Amino acid sequence: MAIHINLTDRKVCTTEHFSVGYDAVGKRYLIDIIITWVIWYSRYYSISKEEYEMFDTNIEKLKSIANECYKTGISHQRFVDSENLRDEIIKICDECDSQYYASQSKMESLCPNCAHYLYGYENCPHKMKNNKCEICGWDGSVSTLITNLKNNI
Repeated sequence: MAIHINLTDRKVCTTEHFSVGYDAVGKRYLIDIIITWVIWYSRYYSISKEEYEMFDTNIEKLKSIANECYKTGISHQRFVDSENLRDEIIKICDECDSQYYASQSKMESLCPNCAHYLYGYENCPHKMKNNKCEICGWDGSVSTLITNLKNNI
């Protein structure tokens, strides 16, 4: 996906190659794990505010979370994004047929837009560029059902 995530209130653990912070665009706390491979890049995983605060109170627990995320990689349920394009899983929405980044949807087979209108999940704050959302990968497609739902709201 390779969107630029800018964490605020970042706390860095230099001995374990990770940091934690708040992503104001996505309105979530993340752990940024540096992957030291041929190139160094970040993988981002979701954490709770309480886990973010563990940096100052229980760093060992946070190290354990970071290690678990690192070992499991992009298949971990907390996985959100990666600076390495090869890490992103792209799916096709069952409702609107748009491609979307699997890590950005709360539902297994629906893009964030369709999941929002059909089931009330929080929608992506779409940032469209070249007919594609830079955050979730949605191409702007809308099914007849979603169009009708939007018109009746």
